[in-house]
Amino acid sequence: MQHIKVKKGLCAVFAAFTAIVSAFVGPQAVSAETQQGALGTQKPAISAAYMDDLGTVYDGNALQPGSYDMVISVSDLYSIAQLGFTASYQEDLLSFDLLGEELLSDTAAYEEEMNGAVMDRLNGTFSFFLVTENPDKTVLSDNGADLLTIGITVKGDAPVDMQDVITVNTDPNLTFIDVDYGDTQGDWPNVVFDCYALSAPESYQATVYPMTCDLSPDLTQYYTVSAYIGALAAPDDTFGTYATTGATVSIETEDGTPISAVTDSTGKFVLEKVPNGTYIATVTYKYGFARTFTIIVDGADVESDTMVGIVACNWDGNDDISVGDFTIYVNNLGINSTNENYDVGIDVDLSGDIAVGDMTNYMNFMGMNSADLLYANTVITA
Repeated sequence: MQHIKVKKGLCAVFAAFTAIVSAFVGPQAVSAETQQGALGTQKPAISAAYMDDLGTVYDGNALQPGSYDMVISVSDLYSIAQLGFTASYQEDLLSFDLLGEELLSDTAAYEEEMNGAVMDRLNGTFSFFLVTENPDKTVLSDNGADLLTIGITVKGDAPVDMQDVITVNTDPNLTFIDVDYGDTQGDWPNVVFDCYALSAPESYQATVYPMTCDLSPDLTQYYTVSAYIGALAAPDDTFGTYATTGATVSIETEDGTPISAVTDSTGKFVLEKVPNGTYIATVTYKYGFARTFTIIVDGADVESDTMVGIVACNWDGNDDISVGDFTIYVNNLGINSTNENYDVGIDVDLSGDIAVGDMTNYMNFMGMNSADLLYANTVITA
């Protein structure tokens, strides 16, 4: 087994234990049907969190000097047959506690069916392994688990990015996840495990499926914001009445990241990955007067039925509602939604016909200028 040959170089005990288990079990039959958690159906993600004695979590992208518990976890993983993790680290910036770590195999839920050990933590090398004592695999109850909690000390006088301090070895013989002892290629006992790994070199003689590893993940919580944009029916209205298709809603996060969305046929927009904060959102529309409104995100998704109102009969695209808009209306009068020249933006009242209702909307705003228009303040929040 290709894994085992390399692991002997890491830890003879691990290699011997794996060889004994594998020899006892032998190759396992694999159902023709795709089983839950079957290799290749998930994308495991290994990550790390850093906590002090009070359980406060700190950002691994800029971890201040001090002592922490580093918790290495995996998500989107149904089972483990054997897992190896190997890395190098900068000794001038990091050290590991010599005692007190807790592996998944040490926990009450898994101690009867798993074995494991931290094999290296000195001289710039860090590695650990986990292996099931079951015939095929150990199923993880939460589709993932904390693999290892170990004490560390960040040295120096400046914050560090832990992804730079610890470099994970991407060789699938050294950092890998086997999910079932039946996932092998070749004739027994000269078999190689199919596995999840961080790379797939040609020299590895089995199938590798991708996984990821980020030891300083982004801790920012993100949320989704949705509401509606619609045409105002009259200048004194606070909210929109008729859904506007194709309007763009834009915000900018504190770090300058732009986020935008375009409204669908119901006027709905959905902004994705929005951090906590108060935002001034801008609405632009090819037939409308631009406007702003406020979005407040405070620890939860925002799903609002509010329809933010805009003037939506500026069909000629200039700064006022005037004769140019009327000309465009007249040129489209009588066209309905079955006609290839139908423009839903001119059918403001969404009747399906460009008719008197759209003319009424135009008349309600005739003579208005974008510079003089004051939209009602609208706030969207959870």
